[in-house]
Amino acid sequence: MKLAEAFGVAGFRATRTGEVEDVLLKGLSTKGPVLMEFMVDPEENVFPMVPAGGSNVEMIFEAPAASSGKSPRSSRKEKDSVITA
Repeated sequence: MKLAEAFGVAGFRATRTGEVEDVLLKGLSTKGPVLMEFMVDPEENVFPMVPAGGSNVEMIFEAPAASSGKSPRSSRKEKDSVITA
């Protein structure tokens, strides 16, 4: 937490799922600015997410249905086109 230290603020890190609640409680109960870092496995699906190389309008809000065979991008674009049509 060198960044937090450099700015003189409290810093907390969660590296495992079991640490998330404790880090949130510590961070939210600390007076003043706080940096909270949550290490996430690159293969984990964390939503909402923006696909690599995509823009914020292509944000994905849920995992694509396994049976659809469509990529998350095409699925989201279809939803947007239905909404805006």
